[in-house]
Amino acid sequence: MTNKVESYRGFRGRRQPECCAVSWPLPGFGRGLMSRFLAWLALAMLTLPVARAQDPNAFSGGPGIRQTEDEKLAAFFQSYLEALFRQQPMRATSAGDHRFDDRLDDISAPARAGWLTLARHTLAELPRQVDYKKLSRDGQVDFEIFQQHLQAGIWEDENFHPFESDPRTYGGYLSDSVYLLLAQSTLPKETNISN
Repeated sequence: MTNKVESYRGFRGRRQPECCAVSWPLPGFGRGLMSRFLAWLALAMLTLPVARAQDPNAFSGGPGIRQTEDEKLAAFFQSYLEALFRQQPMRATSAGDHRFDDRLDDISAPARAGWLTLARHTLAELPRQVDYKKLSRDGQVDFEIFQQHLQAGIWEDENFHPFESDPRTYGGYLSDSVYLLLAQSTLPKETNISN
């Protein structure tokens, strides 16, 4: 019996661990990875204010210092998601944001270059807009995960070029454009069909 990790040949024939099999090839920054990341990001945005509301002094170190940085981080996450969803509306639909259901991703080369520019800009702005040292420990973990996600996405996009080398990437967009609306959406069927 062969080991699943050994038997899976991933993108461009490279051996990939089983955990990566679900997200390869990567359309843009990876559908599987991105869906899990968006779920984490939404949860992080929700839990920071809840933790603060339960105990306003929990972030001690000075009145409001870490609280303010955690709020800045949550606002930074929100602005990133807004920009990402405008560039890639299918990501919004996948994350449960139905404002962009009537649109498809522009997957042209200039649009994909814009995706990479957004990731690079976000990575550069993150430490400028949010002081890591002033964050609560939970905020620091969120900061680190977000930073690592952006770095990994940039690296993957620069090194694998799935749109140029793997036609399965386009198949994912074709199937998701229908599947996300008809199978995963909680909106009325009539609305999803019109979108």
